[in-house]
Amino acid sequence: MAIVQKYNDNVMLWNGNVMTTSYVSIIPYKRAFLWPDANSDGLGDGWTASAGAGSRSIVTGNGFSGRAQRFEHVAGTTTQTIYYTGITAIAGKTYIVKGKFRAGHTLWRIYLRSSSDWFTLSMGARTGDAGAFAFSVVAAGSTEIILNFLRVNAAVTSWLEVDEIELYKS
Repeated sequence: MAIVQKYNDNVMLWNGNVMTTSYVSIIPYKRAFLWPDANSDGLGDGWTASAGAGSRSIVTGNGFSGRAQRFEHVAGTTTQTIYYTGITAIAGKTYIVKGKFRAGHTLWRIYLRSSSDWFTLSMGARTGDAGAFAFSVVAAGSTEIILNFLRVNAAVTSWLEVDEIELYKS
């Protein structure tokens, strides 16, 4: 099993004691750690929200190192998502997504999409301090990458908080 270790703005995958690959961050630090919100709409600058009902806000505490993005989904309404775009995948390159989250209910998902391929990580309920998530994928084609946090069950009211989002490519 590989271990991800952060060093400045790079990540290195270690297999035992041997460094196997170096990765470079492709989401600006301030947009995924500091969560600036210049227009005070509750959504971090550089991120986009779906038109679904629910609120968005910038929060602190609960095991996060600073500010975090919170969004809520209201039962019986359109699915609520936030996403980050504008990154072009390179076919055959490995992409790593990692960060911290809290969730008020199960059925939250993180999707990393390149072309028509969706790679998914399911997130369960986590109402205590924030916990870590991480996964990696190999891009099948050279198309735009979309990093999407999504509520998949429209029948339940719930919330999700995310912070320290990192997306790296080899």
